Amino acid sequence: MRDLLTVKEAALACGVSDDTIKRRLRAGQFPSAVRGPASGRRPGPWLLTVEDLAAVGLRPMVLLNEPDRDDDAMDIDDPIALRVALSHYRAVAEMAAGHVVDLRAEIRRLHQLLDTCLGAIATHERTHNGDCLRREGS
Repeated sequence: MRDLLTVKEAALACGVSDDTIKRRLRAGQFPSAVRGPASGRRPGPWLLTVEDLAAVGLRPMVLLNEPDRDDDAMDIDDPIALRVALSHYRAVAEMAAGHVVDLRAEIRRLHQLLDTCLGAIATHERTHNGDCLRREGS
């Protein structure tokens, strides 16, 4: 399951106003947005993915890679920062897992190519050594 942020959390994480997030939500810029559980007669809050925010150029401040930023200095008492960071690192882990699958397929392909080459070398050596033996015996 993806980590979801409320409009307020998304605005705080991205350093923009709630109205900016709401305006983009009404414009349909967050295709993965869903409504949270209803509270009585009121509809549930809109919930947004970090991926949707990033897709429209809103980068949660937790994810900015500033050169002097110390990852160990993250405020662990800030639940918004933690949720955004968790979502980011889950996405990175999923991407890395995809790379692992691709690399394993490439390794299999290279092993097959190596086997083919070694077979061709063995065949050439058998043929070539036979020619040399016939010449020497002549």
